[in-house]
Amino acid sequence: MVLRQLYETSVRPGIALAPRGPSLMEAHLARVRQEFGALPARRRPNFDQERHRNPFGDVRLLVGPEDVDAHTILLGTTIGLPELLSADHLREHGTRVDAVIAHHTTNMGKPRAAR
Repeated sequence: MVLRQLYETSVRPGIALAPRGPSLMEAHLARVRQEFGALPARRRPNFDQERHRNPFGDVRLLVGPEDVDAHTILLGTTIGLPELLSADHLREHGTRVDAVIAHHTTNMGKPRAAR
């Protein structure tokens, strides 16, 4: 599965199972589309396009290509520099690591939604 597919496969059920309910999540997405439509043309290029499909500001693909075949993933709750260095070390020594997925991205810089 490519990384983009994995990402989308996590967002869709998240919308369906959100505590606020799918109808409120869809209403939120509709408001985002209206917000985008009301923006002047000069500000549209800076708008986080992912907000049209994903209501979760903390769920994003942050770095790297989205079309990577994700066979081996380093997954953690709070991923920081030590874990990224571990992934790099594993790769240098022949272990396949296609992606690093973090639940808390505060150590990864700003997500696209916060830019």
